[in-house]
Amino acid sequence: MRSATSQHLKVLKEIGAVSSRREGNVVRYSLSPDVNGEVIEKAVSAFERLRVESGAA
Repeated sequence: MRSATSQHLKVLKEIGAVSSRREGNVVRYSLSPDVNGEVIEKAVSAFERLRVESGAA
């Protein structure tokens, strides 16, 4: 579960949907203020690619 979450957060960060900051050994993620419909569409597309690549149904 943790690996999948990390992959999803990486994708969200790459498309600018979330930002992160490190606090010691903890990474805090937050939704970027400029998230809009276009970013959400990109996220859905990216998650679909991950699902296909992982062989999930």
